[in-house]
Amino acid sequence: MVAGNAYELNLKYEGEPLDLDPRSYSFAIVDSIFDSFPKVILTINDVAGFYQEHLFGVEGSNLEIEFGYAKGKTSKLPLVFLSNEIDSVDGTDRISGTVKYVLTHKWYKKQNIKSRAFDDRISSIVREILKSSDFSKININDTGNKSIWYQPLMSDIDFIQKILIPKAYSNNSGRSPFYFFITSNNEANLIHYRAMLNNTVPGEFRYGAGDDQEETINTIFSIKRLHLGSQVTKSYRNIRVFSGDNNGSFNELDSISINDFPSSLSGKVPIIFDSNDFTDYMTFQEKESYGEQENNKGKRINHFKNVIGLEKFVITIPFNPTIVSGKSINLITVAANSTSSDPSLNYSGKYVVEESNHLWAGIGGTGLTKLIISRKTIKAPSSEITLTRKLGG
Repeated sequence: MVAGNAYELNLKYEGEPLDLDPRSYSFAIVDSIFDSFPKVILTINDVAGFYQEHLFGVEGSNLEIEFGYAKGKTSKLPLVFLSNEIDSVDGTDRISGTVKYVLTHKWYKKQNIKSRAFDDRISSIVREILKSSDFSKININDTGNKSIWYQPLMSDIDFIQKILIPKAYSNNSGRSPFYFFITSNNEANLIHYRAMLNNTVPGEFRYGAGDDQEETINTIFSIKRLHLGSQVTKSYRNIRVFSGDNNGSFNELDSISINDFPSSLSGKVPIIFDSNDFTDYMTFQEKESYGEQENNKGKRINHFKNVIGLEKFVITIPFNPTIVSGKSINLITVAANSTSSDPSLNYSGKYVVEESNHLWAGIGGTGLTKLIISRKTIKAPSSEITLTRKLGG
């Protein structure tokens, strides 16, 4: 927590304010560009067993969490209860103790099976699906993909994620993949990776600034470095693309690589591999309409959406609910061979927020925000040990 900052926390259950001291409950609110719905874990110290006895948090009931800065804008997240449990009963004669509730966005309740068709672009279809929902904001990057799209006995979210997103394409995306996700500020997003890179949180996020530096909302308390690794990336290194016909005949069209997408990134892909290796394949119909051409372009690009963030950090900062997945931040770390505070050429730079986790611990009244940030390329320094010339990109 940053000294001087005050936070606003309120709960409403079935539309009515819940008279709970913020010190008696804790929560974790998690959103991710890879998950359609945010996930919330709420724990309440039900000392007397009152809330359980009166069916608080029964599956399908509604809760609204309002959280943010007392002197700024707060977020209101409408939720639905999915489950509740108590691991250890404290009372000797009643069911009391700390209850764990699992919740997600209220739009989850509207996921019913439907069968229908659309004759439109993907972005317009998603906008039509979302228009009657209760989001604070809908962020949509326009796509091409004008075609007839069938939603065959599927929920809306399955239709979006399984049918539409894998083929979403835009000339303005810089050959970057599309994602659909709902964030903890109650915003629905159909956006591409390039748009995330351009949506930057103000200021720099510094690690190792020194003891004499004043703590700010961007101060990094802890940091952990991750890398996807060959178990995930190998099949994406060199993919051959084939066209096929109804007779089972296939012709090779070209090949695509993990180095190809997005097209607008500078730097090097931190993987060394032989571009002649054959690691996977894709197939398309031999005859393509104009709409199908865009669909196939989108299919190529979106195939790489899960390996767009090769280099990752997990950072912990003061409680900052304004940072959500799909934004980007500027990370500054000190270079390994620096005698001062020169930024690391390898690790400093812009990263996309893949996941945000806002944690409130009622006991002590403290909060933290944990972010998973990632990027695809690095700016490796030139030296005898870095193998810079062999890296992709």
